[in-house]
Amino acid sequence: KSFPDIIYVNSQAEKVLHYPKEEQNKMLSEINKLKSDLFSRTSHELKTPLISIKGFTDLLLKLHSDKLDDDVISILEEIKNGSKRLEDYINSLVESSQLEQGLLKLRKEKEDLTFLINFCVKQLQGIASLREQKISVNIK
Repeated sequence: KSFPDIIYVNSQAEKVLHYPKEEQNKMLSEINKLKSDLFSRTSHELKTPLISIKGFTDLLLKLHSDKLDDDVISILEEIKNGSKRLEDYINSLVESSQLEQGLLKLRKEKEDLTFLINFCVKQLQGIASLREQKISVNIK
């Protein structure tokens, strides 16, 4: 089914409330399948250009880093890191869909978020610098 099919299903949601429960369950099952299909296709469509971005960035860094100044190398590294984050985000969407379908089990753990916060701040430093802003973190 296509994206317009999903829009149609959503537009019919109010009518569904008056249907018998068996029919409602059948429709909910179909909606979940549409959502899963959408996640699957979307993740594939997003990963295809991402592979090119990552590949060419790595190629530029590997073959031409000796000819590039430090600022350009830093920008290419940011592109590389941003591509990795986007890939991780896409994978998270796919995993959340699989989790909802019962294909994955959630494993809960305590985690120190200091590293994550510092990582996020580092990723935003370039943008903040361009805007003449400063980011400071005080974690206790």
